[in-house]
Amino acid sequence: MAVYDTMRELFERNDLGVPPIPPALRPELRQFGRWAFGTRTVEPFEMYMFHGYIQEAQRAWVPDYVAVSHAGHGINSYAITYQLCAGPLVVIAQSGWGGVYSDPVESAAMLRRMFAGIATLVGDLAVAHVDAGHRWLIVHSEFRGGGFAECRSYPESGEPRRESRVRLSEDVGTALAAGAQLLRGNR
Repeated sequence: MAVYDTMRELFERNDLGVPPIPPALRPELRQFGRWAFGTRTVEPFEMYMFHGYIQEAQRAWVPDYVAVSHAGHGINSYAITYQLCAGPLVVIAQSGWGGVYSDPVESAAMLRRMFAGIATLVGDLAVAHVDAGHRWLIVHSEFRGGGFAECRSYPESGEPRRESRVRLSEDVGTALAAGAQLLRGNR
């Protein structure tokens, strides 16, 4: 729990809210750098680049994990990226924070909304209506202009298939609320 407490204190000290870490994953949480935490080895810059971990979840059923990091490049291109694979849910979300030209108050508020939306999704796992062998992949990046939610099937043999896909709003709160509604209703 010490690593979880370290992460929580770091995010709270910066008024960013607390990244939702499911209680079952908290004991496995490790720190990989000042702003990098996860239950599996993650590369913060690859998380920032965003697409590699999305493609990984689209290609195969990834074991449960959580990761959150701050990374970027240059003087203004920085973001907090959050990833969660938990049973029938995959969430990959990102919001800009820490750039020289960004508004720190506005960026922190956006991150708090993102974490609150993800917490709702995690809470909805208990009442999710997702068919066996299916997973909802909910992706959002305010930093990259919105996102999508797609339901994927992962057959025991053969390639995973996209069953449905919905474009999500650019607003993180609206997008994650729509993702929660999809998770509760399954397609």
